[in-house]
Amino acid sequence: MTTDQSIVDRVRKLFALASDNSNENESHAALEMARKLMKQHNIAQIDVEAGEENVNVDINLWKSESLSQIDTYSRYLATAAATLFDCQHWLMRGGAWNKYRVVMHFAGEATDVALASEVWPWLVKQAKMYAQNLFGKGWTPRHRSFAEAFGTRIYNRVLEMIEREKKCDNEVDQKYALVVAGKESAVKQYMDNLGIQIKLRNLSARGKQYSDAIVAGLNAADKVNLNFRSQVGNGKTEQKALR
Repeated sequence: MTTDQSIVDRVRKLFALASDNSNENESHAALEMARKLMKQHNIAQIDVEAGEENVNVDINLWKSESLSQIDTYSRYLATAAATLFDCQHWLMRGGAWNKYRVVMHFAGEATDVALASEVWPWLVKQAKMYAQNLFGKGWTPRHRSFAEAFGTRIYNRVLEMIEREKKCDNEVDQKYALVVAGKESAVKQYMDNLGIQIKLRNLSARGKQYSDAIVAGLNAADKVNLNFRSQVGNGKTEQKALR
C-alpha cells in the first residue's frame, strides 16, 4: 500500500512540534497524535525519516592511534561502546608501508563520539583487570577466552538496555527516541558519503576448551555498571550513576 505523503508530512510536523514546543501539554498532545496517525495509516519510522535533512546533527570522526593489532575482545567492546552511544565504528588496516597497523574509527554526533572513544578503552581496561585478577599476569589463551566472553556479555547487556528503553512509553523517552532516529539517519548518510559499508557479525566467545574462563568472563561483565552519564574532561571519563 502506498503511503499518503500528506499524512507523512503531517506526522513530521507533529514530531517537530512535540520536540520544539515548551508547553508540555501541547508537546505531549502532538506526540500522541503523531503516534496515532502512524498506527492508523501503517506508517513506519523510516517513512517519516525519509527525505528529512538532519541539518542539526553534526557528524564527527574519531580515530585511534595506529596499533599493531586490535584483539577480538577489544573489537567486541568497541561495538558495545558504539551501540551504547549511537555511533558507527570500523577498523582500517594500513598497507606494508604502515606495517599493516590498524586504526579504530568512530563516527557519530560529536558528543556521542567523544563518549564512545572514552568508554571503549575504559571497558578494555576492565576486561584486562578482571582477567589478570583471576588468572594472574600475562595474556594467555585462557585470558583471551575470558576477555571475549566479557566483551560478548557487555555487548548483549547494551542491547538489552536499548530494548528496555524502546519499551518505555513516557514523553521523555519518546522524544529521545526521535533524537536517536535522527542521528542514526545522519550517520548513515555520512557513511554512505564515505563509501563505507559496515558488515554485521555475530559476537560470541571462542576458546571452548577454556569454559571456566568463558563463564567467569560472562559473570564479570555483569558487574560492570553501564548505567552512567560520562563527563569527558582532561582525557578522563567520570562515571555517574543514573539512579
